Amino acid sequence: MKRVLAAIGALIVLGAVLGMAYALAEPPSKTQVVHSIGALHRYSFRRTVTFNQYHVYVADRNGTWRVERTFAYVGEVVATGQVDLNKGIVTEDEQFYANGSVIMTGHVVINLKTKEVSGSIKLANGSEIDVLTFWKEYFGIPKDQALTMFKETLPLASLRSILENSEDIEITSQQTSLSNRLLQGLGLEGKTYSYKVKTPSGRTWILIVDSGGRPVKFASETENMKVVVEIQHTG
Repeated sequence: MKRVLAAIGALIVLGAVLGMAYALAEPPSKTQVVHSIGALHRYSFRRTVTFNQYHVYVADRNGTWRVERTFAYVGEVVATGQVDLNKGIVTEDEQFYANGSVIMTGHVVINLKTKEVSGSIKLANGSEIDVLTFWKEYFGIPKDQALTMFKETLPLASLRSILENSEDIEITSQQTSLSNRLLQGLGLEGKTYSYKVKTPSGRTWILIVDSGGRPVKFASETENMKVVVEIQHTG
């Protein structure tokens, strides 16, 4: 009888452990993900934006003026960087490609606390220009405006804005087997969750987070543009 009771007791304990493990493997909520983003102060990233570039012009078609476009090239901007919000330092390197050829590279270091900016843009012909001069002369953007734009487009800042303004978010990785889910809950197997996020503009983002709700990757693709951002937590 004692052996039977011991066996039953063991099963009850084991059942409780497995039940807790199953519960711990529940996907993080939207609120958890947003909170995790706010708690991430140091991370590195790789952002790739691929797009189709067109020449846009107005043409007279039998007495009717029409806006038309012709394909120019496939562009790609690859950015890698490190963000340390504790110190307020952001470092970013970019390469701009047109049909697979590098036509421009850039390096910038920004102190978000002191608003100090250093860095340069190098063109394919070897000429180099200060990044502040580049922003001002080529885009008409003064330093303060550029800093605001830069801060708002940091990967996790962008993602937080996407989530807070999303119309719908649904889990898309519910097909994990029971055994895998139990192992994940017990911490014996790594786990990630995938979400589909829809914005008011109609754009859809695919977001992948770890068990703590921390973003690992998010991506979106339309007819003429694809954006992929990969995040690595560094503390």
